[in-house]
Amino acid sequence: PDSSAGPSKIATPGSINSPVVTSAPQGAPANQTTATSIAVTPKEGDTFEEGTCNLKFKVISVPVNDDPGTVSCIGMINTNVKSLEIPDEITFAGKQFKVTRIGNAAFFKNTNISKVILGSYLTKIGNRSFCCCRNISGIVIPGNVRFIGKQAFANCSRLKRVVIKTRLLKKRTIGKNAFKNIYKKATVRYPKSKRRVYKRIFKKAGF
Repeated sequence: PDSSAGPSKIATPGSINSPVVTSAPQGAPANQTTATSIAVTPKEGDTFEEGTCNLKFKVISVPVNDDPGTVSCIGMINTNVKSLEIPDEITFAGKQFKVTRIGNAAFFKNTNISKVILGSYLTKIGNRSFCCCRNISGIVIPGNVRFIGKQAFANCSRLKRVVIKTRLLKKRTIGKNAFKNIYKKATVRYPKSKRRVYKRIFKKAGF
């Protein structure tokens, strides 16, 4: 359901659906969004929504001293939009978090999405995260990604351009059929230093 019309909500232990005030901070760095809440202490496992980027998140780890916490993007608030951008960072309850994961099936069968931009801190793209998103035309896998789940982009039948920037993938960290049944004549670009290895290990992904 589209909840972007009103205040976003957070589910926390002992305080279900506490109101969250969402805002974009003045002078915030590019590709960063903010969710703020009064008297809420983030905990591992908390989920929250951020209206300015139209996304839902789950806390993986909380900030410690000057080190930011981490969150997983687990879906969209309003699914009837064509553009999706995963921010590098998000501020929630006054704390800084890096967006390091996309959850399993986060955007599964969303046929409205045609443009996707992935944040630079991503390390993991979950199983079936974009499976059957048939209108996505291109995707760039950022340089910090270490894991691409099984069927992550399977059945994205209009996916014509794939750019792999990361040099951190290994055979065991590329899920089976991750790119199966994309556009038959899709172009795939690999880092020059990894081209030979990646062409071999990406075969199980469907290329």
